[in-house]
Amino acid sequence: IDGGNSRYTEDAPHAKLLADKGIAFVDAGVSGGIWGLEEGYGLMVGGSDADVERAMPIFETLRPPGPREDGFV
Repeated sequence: IDGGNSRYTEDAPHAKLLADKGIAFVDAGVSGGIWGLEEGYGLMVGGSDADVERAMPIFETLRPPGPREDGFV
Protein backbone atom coordinates (compact mmCIF):
# COMPACT_ATOMS: atom_id res chain seq x y z
CA ILE A 1 0.00 0.00 0.00
CA ASP A 2 1.46 3.33 -1.10
CA GLY A 3 0.01 5.96 1.20
CA GLY A 4 2.65 8.57 0.50
CA ASN A 5 2.43 11.82 -1.37
CA SER A 6 3.74 10.37 -4.60
CA ARG A 7 2.70 11.64 -8.01
CA TYR A 8 -0.09 9.51 -9.46
CA THR A 9 1.84 8.96 -12.71
CA GLU A 10 4.40 6.94 -10.73
CA ASP A 11 1.81 4.41 -9.58
CA ALA A 12 1.43 2.40 -12.80
CA PRO A 13 5.18 1.74 -13.18
CA HIS A 14 5.43 0.81 -9.50
CA ALA A 15 2.43 -1.52 -9.79
CA LYS A 16 3.93 -3.25 -12.84
CA LEU A 17 7.35 -3.63 -11.23
CA LEU A 18 5.78 -5.22 -8.16
CA ALA A 19 3.34 -7.37 -10.18
CA ASP A 20 6.29 -8.81 -12.09
CA LYS A 21 7.52 -10.07 -8.69
CA GLY A 22 4.10 -11.36 -7.61
CA ILE A 23 3.43 -8.46 -5.25
CA ALA A 24 0.12 -6.56 -5.23
CA PHE A 25 0.04 -2.75 -5.29
CA VAL A 26 -2.64 -0.44 -3.94
CA ASP A 27 -2.37 3.34 -4.06
CA ALA A 28 -4.09 5.15 -1.19
CA GLY A 29 -3.97 8.91 -1.21
CA VAL A 30 -4.81 10.23 2.26
CA SER A 31 -6.44 13.54 3.17
CA GLY A 32 -7.46 14.89 6.55
CA GLY A 33 -4.43 16.53 8.08
CA ILE A 34 -4.18 16.64 11.84
CA TRP A 35 -7.98 16.48 12.13
CA GLY A 36 -8.08 13.07 10.48
CA LEU A 37 -7.00 11.36 13.68
CA GLU A 38 -10.30 12.26 15.34
CA GLU A 39 -12.60 12.76 12.35
CA GLY A 40 -11.32 10.01 10.07
CA TYR A 41 -9.19 10.37 6.96
CA GLY A 42 -10.44 10.79 3.42
CA LEU A 43 -8.96 7.97 1.33
CA MET A 44 -8.64 7.93 -2.45
CA VAL A 45 -7.81 4.30 -3.18
CA GLY A 46 -6.83 2.68 -6.45
CA GLY A 47 -5.94 -0.88 -7.36
CA SER A 48 -7.57 -4.10 -8.45
CA ASP A 49 -10.88 -4.89 -6.76
CA ALA A 50 -9.36 -7.96 -5.11
CA ASP A 51 -6.34 -6.09 -3.75
CA VAL A 52 -8.42 -3.17 -2.46
CA GLU A 53 -10.84 -5.58 -0.77
CA ARG A 54 -7.94 -7.41 0.89
CA ALA A 55 -6.65 -4.09 2.26
CA MET A 56 -10.10 -2.90 3.37
CA PRO A 57 -9.59 -3.73 7.09
CA ILE A 58 -6.74 -1.21 7.13
CA PHE A 59 -8.81 1.43 5.34
CA GLU A 60 -11.76 0.81 7.69
CA THR A 61 -9.65 1.93 10.65
CA LEU A 62 -8.70 5.19 8.93
CA ARG A 63 -11.96 6.30 7.31
CA PRO A 64 -14.51 8.71 8.82
CA PRO A 65 -17.11 7.23 11.16
CA GLY A 66 -20.53 6.27 9.80
CA PRO A 67 -21.96 3.74 7.39
CA ARG A 68 -19.42 2.40 4.92
CA GLU A 69 -21.60 3.43 1.98
CA ASP A 70 -21.29 7.11 2.90
CA GLY A 71 -18.67 8.72 0.72
CA PHE A 72 -17.94 5.75 -1.54
CA VAL A 73 -17.99 6.39 -5.27
